[in-house]
This record gives sequence, structure tokens and C-alpha cells, in this order.
Amino acid sequence: IYMLRQDKNLVLVYDSKTMQPLMCGPVPCQMRTGNTPTSMAITDDQRYMIVGNDRSHLASVFDLETFETQAPILFQDGYPRSVAVAHGGIWATVRVVSPPASVTCTGGVATNPLYRVDFFSRTANAPPTLGIYCNQAPADSVLSSTPSENYMLLALPDGTVAMWDAGINTWVISRTNTGSIAGAFGAFNDNLFVV
Repeated sequence: IYMLRQDKNLVLVYDSKTMQPLMCGPVPCQMRTGNTPTSMAITDDQRYMIVGNDRSHLASVFDLETFETQAPILFQDGYPRSVAVAHGGIWATVRVVSPPASVTCTGGVATNPLYRVDFFSRTANAPPTLGIYCNQAPADSVLSSTPSENYMLLALPDGTVAMWDAGINTWVISRTNTGSIAGAFGAFNDNLFVV
């Protein structure tokens, strides 16, 4: 079990059978994150963990076989918050400091776009659009992938939700619910989400 300890900038590792800390030699296994970790996701191959940090231009990366720190992912324009992984895609919500001029929506430059991560180059950039949608996702939006990693849910605080389809590598559907949303979120399977 991996748990964020935000006040200490750590990921704690526990044994799911005993509910006790997993030991790395004589000390508990822990992974030091950037400042104020907010979310974590595991890569497609189940080898690496990516941790979004709200007060760091870097997303932390850890090798889950050795619990060692790897090269981080650079977010030049802001601070990564919610991170999710699906087949062929890693996306992150970002608290943007300086919006990229390449992302425009009706009315001008998008102030807080969603970012796509290139895991191999360890960089993240905001695409101009999200398929047919304007690339605008407030920093307190959240992402969650389905257990199969075929889809990804994006939930915005204004009640808008969208879905990314790994089969066609794009954001395919969106809807706006009545009123704002907050609290728990997740994906039970490819057809059932909770926000």
C-alpha cells in the first residue's frame, strides 16, 4: 500500500497483509517527494510511481522495485497536482504560473491547461486542444484512470467531466452536471465512475 504523507513530503510503503510498514533493511521503506505531494499514479508497466507536487515544478518518479528516486518530470509552466496513467497516456492537472501561449480558447490564452507527460524525456507540455475541447482545466481538477487503464476521467470543480479513450488516444466525451462538485472521485471500471 502506498500512502502520501503530505506534511513530511513522503510516500510511505505498507504491507497490505500485515498493515505494517514494509522494511528496507533496518528502516521503513519511504520515498521522498517534492514539496507538498498531492497525487500519485503508477505507470503502465507497474514499475514506476509518479507523484504530483503542488509546490514544485517537478513530478517525483520512483522505481517501485527498488524504492529509489529516478529522474523527475519537469513542468516548466507550473506545479503538477493530479496525475493519472492510462495505456499510452499520462496526463496531469497543473497549477499554472505562466500559461503557455500555444494554448488558446475562445477569448484568449487558456490560463490553466491540462498537461500531457512524455515519460521518456521527463517533460510535460500542454497540447493546444483536448481533441475537440478547449484545453482548460482548473488546478483543482482531478484525474483518475480506470483499473483496465483503457479510460481516464477528468473532473472539473464546476461539474464538468470528460473521458480520455486510450484506444483512440484522445478526449472523446464531456458533459456538465448541474452545480459544482467536490470530494471523492474514482473509477470502478470502464463504465462506472464516481465524483
